[in-house]
Amino acid sequence: MRRTWRVWTCGLGLGLVLLGAAAPADAQYFGRNKVQYRAFDFEVLKTEHFDVYYYAEEAEAAAIVSRMAERWYDRLSRFFLHELRGRQVLILYAVPSHFRQTNAIEGLIGEGTGGVTEAIKRRVVLPMSGSLSDTDHVLGHELVHAFQFDLTGEQTRDAASFAPEILTFPLWFVEGMAEYLSLGPIDSQTSMWLRDAALGERLPHLRDLDKPQYFPYRWGHAFWAFIGAKYGDRAVASLIRSAANPRYDLPGLARQLGTDPDSLTAEWHEAIVRSTHAALANRPEITSRAHRRIDRETSGGRYNLGPRLSPDGTRLVFFSERDRFSIDLYLAEADTGRIIRRLSRSATDPHFDSLEFLNSAGGWSPDGAHFVVAADRGGHAVLAFFVPDKGRLAREVRLDGLDAAFNPVFTPDGRAIVLSGNRGGLIDLYRVDLATGELTQLTADPFADLEPSVSPDGRTVVFVTERFSMTLEALEPGPLQLARLDLETLAVEPIAGFLRGKHLSPQISPDGRTVTFIADPDGVSNLYRMPVEGGPIEQVSAVPTGVAGITAGSPALTSASTGRLAYSVFEGDGHAIYVLDPADIVGLVAPPTGAVGALLPGRSEPAGDVFRLLENHERGLPSPAAAAAAIALTEPYGRKMTLDLVTQPTISAGISEFGGFVSGGISALFSDMLGDRVMMLTVQASGSLADVGGQVAYLNRRHRWNWAAVVEQMPYRIGYIDARSEPDPVTGHLAVTEVTLRQTSRGTSLVTAYPFSTSTRLEFSAGARSLGYTRENRTRFYSAETGRFIERVDTREEPYSTLYLADASAALVHDSSFYGATGPIYGARYRAELYQSFGSLHYQTVLADWRRYLMPVAPVTIALRGLHVGRYGRDAEHERLIGYELGYPELVRGYGIGSIVVNECAGVSGPDCSLVDSLIGSRLLVANLEVRAPLVGLLRGDLTYGPLPVEVGAFFDAGVAWTRADLPAFAGGTRQWVRSVGGLARVNAFGLLIVEIAAARPLDRPTRSWQWQVGIRQGF
Repeated sequence: MRRTWRVWTCGLGLGLVLLGAAAPADAQYFGRNKVQYRAFDFEVLKTEHFDVYYYAEEAEAAAIVSRMAERWYDRLSRFFLHELRGRQVLILYAVPSHFRQTNAIEGLIGEGTGGVTEAIKRRVVLPMSGSLSDTDHVLGHELVHAFQFDLTGEQTRDAASFAPEILTFPLWFVEGMAEYLSLGPIDSQTSMWLRDAALGERLPHLRDLDKPQYFPYRWGHAFWAFIGAKYGDRAVASLIRSAANPRYDLPGLARQLGTDPDSLTAEWHEAIVRSTHAALANRPEITSRAHRRIDRETSGGRYNLGPRLSPDGTRLVFFSERDRFSIDLYLAEADTGRIIRRLSRSATDPHFDSLEFLNSAGGWSPDGAHFVVAADRGGHAVLAFFVPDKGRLAREVRLDGLDAAFNPVFTPDGRAIVLSGNRGGLIDLYRVDLATGELTQLTADPFADLEPSVSPDGRTVVFVTERFSMTLEALEPGPLQLARLDLETLAVEPIAGFLRGKHLSPQISPDGRTVTFIADPDGVSNLYRMPVEGGPIEQVSAVPTGVAGITAGSPALTSASTGRLAYSVFEGDGHAIYVLDPADIVGLVAPPTGAVGALLPGRSEPAGDVFRLLENHERGLPSPAAAAAAIALTEPYGRKMTLDLVTQPTISAGISEFGGFVSGGISALFSDMLGDRVMMLTVQASGSLADVGGQVAYLNRRHRWNWAAVVEQMPYRIGYIDARSEPDPVTGHLAVTEVTLRQTSRGTSLVTAYPFSTSTRLEFSAGARSLGYTRENRTRFYSAETGRFIERVDTREEPYSTLYLADASAALVHDSSFYGATGPIYGARYRAELYQSFGSLHYQTVLADWRRYLMPVAPVTIALRGLHVGRYGRDAEHERLIGYELGYPELVRGYGIGSIVVNECAGVSGPDCSLVDSLIGSRLLVANLEVRAPLVGLLRGDLTYGPLPVEVGAFFDAGVAWTRADLPAFAGGTRQWVRSVGGLARVNAFGLLIVEIAAARPLDRPTRSWQWQVGIRQGF
């Protein structure tokens, strides 16, 4: 009896250790960190329909956004014929780096995320974007989601929680609708994607849009624009209420439109091809001979962005995801495209939180010795100076006073940097003196000033701005235009470009007389040039898809002092970099007329309900005075916690060999509006009152030191039947005893963590608890002669004294790994932890877990692990603590349950077995090696998993367990290493369940052959 009890009790602790050792990336054992670099003091601005949460430095931006929000509410409520239930929460951040610190959205937020609408409290959370027009678009996009949630969800009586059906719909349906309703039927970026696919004959069928290779925003936008054109925009509004889910019932969706999926797809494709031909029909014949230098087939990745030529035009720095795991800076030869070296290593050394690659590019020093980029590090805007020829980071300059920086460029004398800086959500031009670090503001207004370019004489800055195309009164989104700034007088004048379309990436010629830039007057982004003083515009390129970066406003053009140009082109569903020399520009033409290239398929001219709503900029827009009055009446944030959700109550009842039982449980989650404070209440019951357990957990994430407190009572119960075959020697009766063993843990704990960065943190914990033990015996006596029931005797006892324990631990945790479908495939992880137990048991636990993932050749990963866990001190081998065991599949395969047979315990009688004992100790050391790869990827030679992610591999495991008295052989003892080799396959079923099938060959057991093991676990 005692042996059974010990195994069960101590097995719980061991199970927890092993569960942590195999935890997924987002669990507490490993996992990356969301760092709260600063605590934001939010206030609440109340408008007619919105509660806008903002902090003081972005008050001016918040007033503007509150007006935009009310205009969007008017548009969308008219379009959907629906009013939102309850007030709409809008949480505004000044810059993306602040937004990525938010607790309103759980988990890490990627750099490409411009905003989020979450379903539980229907909060819209977003940062200010590059320009006011961009912010207006993102805000409208997210508010469409708020209406989608409200239209398809049910609000509970007691909490503002939703279970919107729209969450089960494919992304192209949901995100595409949001793009169409916020951008309308005219968009050069979506049109560019469609032309690229049409020219490459890669148009997808509707049933394929849910596949990851089809970007849901662009393809969904194109679909809904076509539906609005063919069936009217009212069909878009009605389908959100009545449409069949196309993920499961695409024919049902098509039937509501009076057609079928194949016919609908064919009509959509025909419209795309027709619009592509129309966009390219009047394209001028440009005979310039540009040379493709970097693409995914040669030296780059799929995305090759933000090119920057060295002053002499021989070298090129650009952003690329060439190594597949992060966007980094690369240096290449401009003449050949050969990669010289990588300048940053974000995957394995995440020094910066962001390199701002979406909206920024870097700049060369005049002598070509340094390259500067704007970055975010530790929640602060910095300038990072690289030495390209040596591939190292030479210097960082912190930009105090700015929330973010973009597009730094050197002045011709090399003594200063001119850049776009975000302060409080509004972007202006600034100059940084490199000798003193002094920051001087050059422009000051709410309009975005972007992509500065300094003239060769150092007197003028040409830049991109929205100040001449938007007014604060009407907040009418306007295209970005060119302007010039006199650095002596700070006077700003417009440069007369096109009357419509955007203007990006201005590059001043070596003589200072002309400026080359990107524009899309016909809806197709190409290169143009004109005199800085104004004059006739000439077209330099006629790319059929578009000269563009990853977003509509990303920098995509650079020039050298020699007149050489380099630019990124969207083609083949990715971005390639071209180089164009002055000698190769053999023909210039006048720019085209007509903006048909940006018109989405299905229409010959802009029209429809959505277009009319978006063109009416005054309806629903509060006045600036009303917004200013609302700012004056803002309220401090109250931090009240409200109910988020209640889990579905569970209850079960039945009859077992121990009689009838009833069990169940329920949990409730509370949080404040910003997600800084979270509380969870859990109650579980099983059987009697002694089996009622509960937990109250409180989490505070407002500051960088995150901490949590837990108070709990948790009973653990097992049972078994002791049936004796011989009569009781005292009574002469047969006895059958139902035994219930119960361990009850009561205690409290406190955990806190300080993240140094997104990959490294320091953890501390402390707690106190009592462990009480009871054994309940329900004995039935029967006559040994007749089998007749005689009586029942119930007893209750405490087989062990109560343990009173206090503990404290400290751990250093690092995780820079990247995950595939079934486990980490690249990067590194480690955890070093020291645990101290006080009270009834006094001992220390040391844990050192190091893991490294290498990918020498895609898609093969070499995974290495070294693990030591051991208890030391006075009670390290107390009888109430079971030893660690090597035989778990997470440690050494081939030595698990059922793998050891009787003849391997040769000459041993009783319950003991020398082989089993050799696998158990108070300390263990484990080494693992796996070579693994996706099965489909092995056949294709890339990192592809296929529709059913299957990973195959081979492994080698080794481990040794020892005790204080029985040391391992390498320390002069007798304990030997146990080893195994084998093969494995892992399957990720439905993206949730990872099943491993492994065949292990124990190398130290010649009597045994291959051992098959099946379990639910991911790669270590």
